[in-house]
Amino acid sequence: MNHEPVIKRLKRILVQQLNLERDPESIGDDEELFRAGLNLDSIDSLEMIIAIEREFCLSISDEQLKEPEKIFRTIRTLANFVEALLPPSAKK
Repeated sequence: MNHEPVIKRLKRILVQQLNLERDPESIGDDEELFRAGLNLDSIDSLEMIIAIEREFCLSISDEQLKEPEKIFRTIRTLANFVEALLPPSAKK
């Protein structure tokens, strides 16, 4: 499955929403979002959830976020999560 459109959108959201002083293209698909990577925190992840819901017209429940450390590990894992929630027509 090609994640490129979702990944690009997530990188843009990440940079804009969290006011990162980086070019979205400079963020690696497998770069860690927390710890040694982009060094995000729990507040950042909440902001990202809200921005993702708006960008992709989704409603993300607490139940869907049972394992945030896996979902928010990298841009790629976040894209996998978002794509699983999208209707088939939106994945094109």
